[in-house]
Amino acid sequence: PLELFKIQAAKALRPILPGNNDAFKCIMVSRFDYPKDQNTLIEAAEILKNDKVDFIFVGRGGDKEKTRKSAADKNLTNVFFLDFDPQPYKYIYGANAFVFSSVFEGFPNALTEALACGVPVISVDCQSGPREILAPKTDYTKEINGEIEFAENGILVPVQNAPLFAEAILALKNDTALQKKYAEAALKRAHDFDLAVKTHEFKAS
Repeated sequence: PLELFKIQAAKALRPILPGNNDAFKCIMVSRFDYPKDQNTLIEAAEILKNDKVDFIFVGRGGDKEKTRKSAADKNLTNVFFLDFDPQPYKYIYGANAFVFSSVFEGFPNALTEALACGVPVISVDCQSGPREILAPKTDYTKEINGEIEFAENGILVPVQNAPLFAEAILALKNDTALQKKYAEAALKRAHDFDLAVKTHEFKAS
């Protein structure tokens, strides 16, 4: 469950994120290891390097230096790394979109936390969690391949498909109405995971 009041209190601490002030800021908060697949986002950053899109990675892990080196080898000036923070919500509030690239998940807490910040979400359609969270009325066993799905609460893209991830980012960047729609949907969906709501459901069961 989410303690929404604690997450939303971090909005007042929102910093100015690194990069160009007029860039569309995409943020990912996670460990740096294979399942999280930051490499797909590095590839997307390369595709979008001339489109005023910045990528900010927050976290720590064994693959962080490898990921940093990959960005440096590609001479990407639109990729930035921030250290682990136990309260990363303030950084999410500073972004235009939360991006999520895992190859697989159990339950992706980072997604629900991003929703609680009212930030539009673009996520891979991996097993399991993203579809159940972003498209709860659809068949949870479905997994898209070769297409972008503009779902109820966020955008879903295929796993390890950097070109489509980049395309989804541009679609969101270039459509302010879509940004507003998904920001509002994010907050609405986050309330389903609020601690008070879940406590009531548990007691009722």
